Amino acid sequence: MGGGFTMKNTLIVQFPAGKVPSYDRVIEIEDTLIQAFAQNRAAIVDGHDFGCAANIFIFPKGPWDRCIEIAMAYLKLKKALDEVLVIKRLKNETYEVVWPKGFTGEFERV
Repeated sequence: MGGGFTMKNTLIVQFPAGKVPSYDRVIEIEDTLIQAFAQNRAAIVDGHDFGCAANIFIFPKGPWDRCIEIAMAYLKLKKALDEVLVIKRLKNETYEVVWPKGFTGEFERV
């Protein structure tokens, strides 16, 4: 077995290309999510990146549903639901957009 990067199940909060807010706004949302998950340990927020899109990475520590429920509640609290896509990236690199419901557009795969 070779070493290398192992994919983890990841919840990605993505500010799509062309709609990326200020750096401060992305950090504000990330800080809110860090605080949210610090209280319940349902996931770990593992930083962000900026490319064409801005992404915040969250590693669920238990069921997807709990992680998504908490992330969505805090995104709603910060009035960020109109700004973001919420994407599940499975270990096998399968992607599923969970917010907005029924989304069929493009997003950046990371």
